[in-house]
Amino acid sequence: MSILLLSAILFSQAGDTAHPVLTWEPQIPAWGDTMTFTYHHTAPDAVLKGAVPIFAKIEDEIIPCKRKDDISLVQFVVPDSVPYVGAFFYSLEERDPPAYGRSWVEINIPEGWQSLDFSLQMLRHRWFGVKFGKITPEKVREEIDSLRQNPIDQALYRHLLTYGFLQFGKLDSVFDVLAQMREKDAGSTDYAWALLAVNYDVHDKIIELDTEKLATLYEWMDEEAKLGNTDRGFLIWVGMRWKEGNTSLSLKERERILKNAVNQAPHEYWRHVFLADHYLATRDTLKAEEEYSVAIDLILTGVPQKKNGEVSGLLLQRNLLQSLLNRGRIRAAQGQYDAALADLSLIIFLKSDPQIEREAYFEMGKVYQWLELYKRAEEAYLEAFRQGYPDAQAALRVTYLMNYGEEGFEAWLVEQLTPREGEELFLTRDFAFTTLDGEEGRWFDFRDKIVVVNRFGLGCGGIRAQIPVLNQLVDAYKGQEVEFVAFSGDGPDPLKHYLAEHPFKYRMLRVEGTDFCDALNANPAIKPWQIVIDPRGRCVSTRLGGLLMPRRWMV
Repeated sequence: MSILLLSAILFSQAGDTAHPVLTWEPQIPAWGDTMTFTYHHTAPDAVLKGAVPIFAKIEDEIIPCKRKDDISLVQFVVPDSVPYVGAFFYSLEERDPPAYGRSWVEINIPEGWQSLDFSLQMLRHRWFGVKFGKITPEKVREEIDSLRQNPIDQALYRHLLTYGFLQFGKLDSVFDVLAQMREKDAGSTDYAWALLAVNYDVHDKIIELDTEKLATLYEWMDEEAKLGNTDRGFLIWVGMRWKEGNTSLSLKERERILKNAVNQAPHEYWRHVFLADHYLATRDTLKAEEEYSVAIDLILTGVPQKKNGEVSGLLLQRNLLQSLLNRGRIRAAQGQYDAALADLSLIIFLKSDPQIEREAYFEMGKVYQWLELYKRAEEAYLEAFRQGYPDAQAALRVTYLMNYGEEGFEAWLVEQLTPREGEELFLTRDFAFTTLDGEEGRWFDFRDKIVVVNRFGLGCGGIRAQIPVLNQLVDAYKGQEVEFVAFSGDGPDPLKHYLAEHPFKYRMLRVEGTDFCDALNANPAIKPWQIVIDPRGRCVSTRLGGLLMPRRWMV
């Protein structure tokens, strides 16, 4: 019933209900029914307007929609043993992001039937609350003991036990269950993700394994890779460790595993990226360039959208830009300067990721320097430095020497970085906030100060890991006219519980909705991000992800 209520809420918030964007028949289908979704392109709140062809992703299936006048239709048969179906709609260039663009439709299931998989997934979600104090380890222990009284011979059940034991640090029990999964569930997604759950907590320093257990974990992960488990999340973490040389697998064995992953699904761009990264690490630049080129072509021709429904995803965009950057570096090293500049220029043109964009400016400066075009190199290095690239200052000193001589570099750099009168910088708007302690305020209360803004969330270990370094930044500017503030989408209780044990020296602000993102010209769908605001309220530096190095206003 809750899913039906959710669907009703989605429709009630879809704008003009007299002209809904999305409708379906039957309203509450049963297993085996043929269901029809209808997307109304002329509805006032429709995002996908015009005659553009669109696709639907129903659960994991991609179905091209049939166009009829101002509507697009898609039909499918409701599978057995599901409590609901989910769908979203998109074109090759745009995904419909509002609530009405994604629907959860309740299925008329037989009385008394309950999806075991769904129930186990909900338990896993509940146990995640241990990290934020929403459920005690003792309660999780009680629920695990109750669950184990009626064991289920299923990979997801064992995966759930592994996750539960992790929440209250029973590492011997974790490895006992993993050993069972190794015997019964090798090659399955659940086993791969059970191993990853332990790997995440090791990486985020939530748990600490002794040398023997850590070696066992890595050995079992490598075994899974050898068996051909090519789940993307699993390969990402295995590959990260391989890059550090932390594996007993030979380079040839790693290459075999990655080539097998590519052969399993050659249309999936990320598999080619993984193999290219391996070739790059082993200095086989010709093969690396070839694999990066395949990945770039797949992304630019819309294959991820057509095959997987991956539209404008952050991972897709980052893989495109990183592949262009790596291919540009390879081409520059080979003396293909025009091709390298084309790759780097495309990154800058797309403006999808400031972190990679600043690297592209830096690499472009290197190409111009090799070509002895020192003025152009200077311009590229300056832009990289403005965007916070740390190595650009040393490169600028070299080009300054070539262009102007030995004297006056520091004064020249300060002059170049000072915002020009009339320079178009985003001017922040005022909005109301409440601190975590309940104090009310407004954004313009910070006028006449430099403001460093951090958006974070407790659900990501990488975000939590940056807090100690950000605290050092606060200490470094103590007593100066700099205000450090942070926003989190987490509720006040989980925040207070976490921050009581992990102090964060930024002032913690809370706002309703995402109006503050609009006021700061920031993307509400991304976290973490860091923004530096000058005393006039202008955004002078923005960085997605990672740790903040606001050098532009510290020169």
